[in-house]
Amino acid sequence: MNETYTLVEACWSIAGEPLPDEVEKYAKLLLLDYLGVAAAGAELEESSRHTREVAAAMGGAAESTAFGLEEKLPAPAAAFVNGVTAHGVEMDDTHSPASSHPGVVVWSAGLAVAEQEGRSGEALLPAVAAGYELACRVGYAASPSSMYARGFHPTSASGVFGAALTSACLMELDLEAARMAVGIAGSFAAGNMEYLAQGSMTKRLQPGQAAHAGILSALLARQGFTGPETILEGEFGFLHAYSDGADPHLLTESLGETWEIQKTGLKAYGCCRYMHSPIEASLRAIEGQPWSVDEVVGIRVGLVDAGWGLVVDPIAHKYTPATRVDGQFSLPFGVATALVHGQATVHEFRETQLADPTILSLARKVTVERDGALDRVYPTLWPSWSEIELTDGRVLRGEVNTTKGDPDNPLKPEEVRAKFEALAWPYWSEGEAHEVVSLVNQVQARDTAELMARVRCRASGARSEKKRPMTVPDTSVS
Repeated sequence: MNETYTLVEACWSIAGEPLPDEVEKYAKLLLLDYLGVAAAGAELEESSRHTREVAAAMGGAAESTAFGLEEKLPAPAAAFVNGVTAHGVEMDDTHSPASSHPGVVVWSAGLAVAEQEGRSGEALLPAVAAGYELACRVGYAASPSSMYARGFHPTSASGVFGAALTSACLMELDLEAARMAVGIAGSFAAGNMEYLAQGSMTKRLQPGQAAHAGILSALLARQGFTGPETILEGEFGFLHAYSDGADPHLLTESLGETWEIQKTGLKAYGCCRYMHSPIEASLRAIEGQPWSVDEVVGIRVGLVDAGWGLVVDPIAHKYTPATRVDGQFSLPFGVATALVHGQATVHEFRETQLADPTILSLARKVTVERDGALDRVYPTLWPSWSEIELTDGRVLRGEVNTTKGDPDNPLKPEEVRAKFEALAWPYWSEGEAHEVVSLVNQVQARDTAELMARVRCRASGARSEKKRPMTVPDTSVS
């Protein structure tokens, strides 16, 4: 018995039992959110188009549905397309302790395999919850700040293990084969942070690669292929190879007492998670206050150290983002965008905003500061503060301990649905979007293929070119 064995056994067991009611309800909210961000990515992102064109050209068995394509693809290829697509608009779910986006990997793999294997939502939800449990625990134990410092992207590097387990459970592999799938997945663990240098599309590629590799790991295990039994904590295992600050004991701490899927938050802003608290703190600072952009002398923002290399350095580059990805990873640009527009959704992080002189001028007034008090509670909390100095001498201050959408300050179900509907347009017509909501609500009693048929029906029905505005949910602490 070792940490890998104990963790895999516990997670594999999750998939064999009905979920508690509250966990099941939350899993369905996460599913709806995933479908919404994937629909937006399929409609809006050039990276999604490139990915599906390459995958379609490769051909193969018609097994599973990919966003934006009429024809089905082999299950690993469909998961690859959907993983890239759902990560495109930077609004996918976030597990703060692991600093990762587990859903974009695990749902992408789970939906593809469930459709391929003819499994219902009754099997899908527990298998996905199992994948969240494994991926999030691996990411947390690996120490996200240490992984970032070494250049690894936690979402894909740790997510591949969750995708492998979810796939193995939906293929109904026994415990030994599931262990092998997780062991094999370690050879596919990847994800590099150099996308930050030029704002390239490779960040979106990496969750798709992890979903693809997770399915491939389970398929290999089903055929009898073997993997190391100590892939997580072993001398050359994932934790030691990918991190200088890993703690293997966190893999199994409180195992069975909590649900990592319930610790996963939903995004209200269309950018890197490390920008959410500073954005919300800035919006809180001006709430109910008379002010104008022209009156701003300077903006000071406090940020946890772990986010520095993602959204602050190099600061000259952050002041003048050249691409959408640059903008989504620029704290000054994000704060300025939110203050100018009053929100920071996918619609505010478009290419047209990159040359807006008002936003760029305000962004140059943003300075970011390290604050040890913030770091002491990270990653349990992701706090921030913002101080906006005005020409009349006033300093408006806002503080955030847990941003809107985190489990301690969650989006309400009606807010999740509003986010879905805004993102789903115009990929689906209004009627189709309502059908998707209905199918998600009833997913336990439905074949996964029935839900994915709505994803595939890309060309049916009338489409309006008018895009609904997406409004930010109420950011007041609930």
